[in-house]
Amino acid sequence: MKLLIRMSAAALLTGTAHAGTSPLSLNEAGELANGLSRFPVFSGDGRWVFFSSDATNLVASDTNGTTDVFARDLLAGTVVRLSVDSAGQEVHGASGHVTHTRGQASSFDGRFVAFYSLAPDLVGDDGNSVTDLFLRDRDPDGNGIFDEPGATTIRITRSVDGLDPDGLSGPHGLDMSSDGRWIAFYSEATNLVEGDSNGFGDVFLYDRIADTIRRVSIAPDGTEGDRAALHIALSRDGRYMSYYHLSDLLTTGDSNNEADIHFIDRDPDGNGVFDEQPWSQELISLAESGDQGDMQSRYSWQSDDGRYVVFESAATNLVTGDTNNDRDLFLRDLQLSTTQRISVATGGAQALRGGRYPYVLSRDGRYTVYRSSSSDLVADDTNNRFDVFLYDRINATTERVSRTVAGDEVNGHCQWVWLSDDNRYVAYDSEASNILPGGTPAVWQCYVFDRGGPCPGDVNRDGTVDFADLNLVLLRWNQPGPGADADASGLVDFGDLNTVLSSWSTPCGP
Repeated sequence: MKLLIRMSAAALLTGTAHAGTSPLSLNEAGELANGLSRFPVFSGDGRWVFFSSDATNLVASDTNGTTDVFARDLLAGTVVRLSVDSAGQEVHGASGHVTHTRGQASSFDGRFVAFYSLAPDLVGDDGNSVTDLFLRDRDPDGNGIFDEPGATTIRITRSVDGLDPDGLSGPHGLDMSSDGRWIAFYSEATNLVEGDSNGFGDVFLYDRIADTIRRVSIAPDGTEGDRAALHIALSRDGRYMSYYHLSDLLTTGDSNNEADIHFIDRDPDGNGVFDEQPWSQELISLAESGDQGDMQSRYSWQSDDGRYVVFESAATNLVTGDTNNDRDLFLRDLQLSTTQRISVATGGAQALRGGRYPYVLSRDGRYTVYRSSSSDLVADDTNNRFDVFLYDRINATTERVSRTVAGDEVNGHCQWVWLSDDNRYVAYDSEASNILPGGTPAVWQCYVFDRGGPCPGDVNRDGTVDFADLNLVLLRWNQPGPGADADASGLVDFGDLNTVLSSWSTPCGP
């Protein structure tokens, strides 16, 4: 230990950590998952990454031959399977592997994790043979120790009589508030609430404390939509919600007969009490003139303060100069009533192929991470694949963040994206075979791009660089990042030791 410290102290490094790429879908031995692994999601505190995988080598005794939901502790390097029953037994049906949606959602600290599953044996009375929504409580006694015996799995989607839902739930949207109380989801069931008679899928809100379900996709006066509502998103405190609806019946003046983005404020008087009637609901996929989009708008995401909403649209009239005849990403400022296109190159030039869902808006509304197959968003994009890009609203810049460990272009598509709450880490999945040195099988795996930060030595993110960070580096020695990979090299080694020691006792902010 002393020798290691002396050696690293002789070569102290200063400044910000360099950006780098590391694998996420690993087992505790640091081995890459041996099956398709997708949809990585960080907990709010950045400690946990949740993902879906077909792999059999992530945990011991994985013999069900189907997709499961896993949690990897980025600090300790441990992996647990979450799609199990309350006795901890594996189940027999795919879980969490939901294309084009947030397949699993978690509370800020990672205690509560919601996911979809086809398994009939997660709970004892599931007999509907369709996808349902489940909630895993990893710490029922609240002692701060996760995944002890006693962790529970419950089914959220139940009829008003406590019976099986009469339709599937998912895959078009799943989100959770930071305290784990509010869970928003999509369902085609007609018996989750009273009076659901429109025959279309709707979006709903589950209150974990009250154990109640409320339908969101109705007008303030209770009018049902005459078409489907999909993909609901929540702000961190659960106050703001947005979703897209194909119906024109939910807001006054909606006359374009296209899918539009609807925004809801559950506390319009700001008194801290949610769900007083009526909710404030408005259509927001608009041009600055107030004109509605001339084509469909979908897949919204809002900042925590409810000011900014990003969405995808095929409309050509939301901004001037939109001539690429493709879907683009737009950012609506609800405070200033402005709309700007953000799937653009640095300098504002439009992309030939626009931007695509999935994407994520940072909690502060500054950054949008998205995917695009366009070759003109950044220079030297020649791989003809969907890459992951990050747009900075403040600096009006676009950068590509899906790179190999060596910093080169990837040779396969990237799809799912996620951004940590501190805006430092971008998670994504990719089928590329050249991301890691030596190559990998051409099967989807989860990766993280570390953008670097002003205090890279604070690897445990407690606000100060101290012995806890040093111990974590030594504990994770010679293992892949990002957990204690302070210099974002992809491996915990002397560089990380140097980084911690060079910023010793530095106050960083959590």
